[in-house]
Amino acid sequence: AAESDANAFCVSNGWADKRGDWAVRENLPLENLSQYAHDLGMKFGLCIDLAIADPDSHVVAEHAEWIVKRGDNSEYNISGGSGKLMCLGSEYTLYVAYRLDKLVDELKLDYLKLTGQMIPDDETAGCLAENHIHRSRAESLWYIYDGLFAVCRYLHNRHPNLIIDVSPESYNPDGTVDYALLKYADITLGG
Repeated sequence: AAESDANAFCVSNGWADKRGDWAVRENLPLENLSQYAHDLGMKFGLCIDLAIADPDSHVVAEHAEWIVKRGDNSEYNISGGSGKLMCLGSEYTLYVAYRLDKLVDELKLDYLKLTGQMIPDDETAGCLAENHIHRSRAESLWYIYDGLFAVCRYLHNRHPNLIIDVSPESYNPDGTVDYALLKYADITLGG
């Protein structure tokens, strides 16, 4: 990639043991890959599903109360049952901010692409959990977006040179970008 004048190398799927826990797979030496990319003069990055956790992850087992809930108090599952949607209007926001901060330090990340669904795409279109900071479906949308912005602010404060790219499809299922996102993210595609 460096020989083709690419300036960044980003690892996408399969680097983590489980989504939500974001422990690097033991058989994938990302620290070495990061060093190699840096030695070639490239930036190194990861693609992370910000609000999605695998059903068998530690975060789901230990903090099921952070999962997005429907009106009947059932958990919201990502289409196809491939994960649980975690609510950024809960203490999950603190957990994810600290976990990403640790990954940036451990892997010397220059670039972070935040992807994956953040908002339910069914009739719920929000979180109705009773134990989160929000009190209604509409209010949950505010807190979910504010949670994303808080994560970006925290990471930028801790790592001023970190490039944060938020996928528009994650931010808004329709794929549009608004000025609030542009205030917190460094790069967006589309829209």
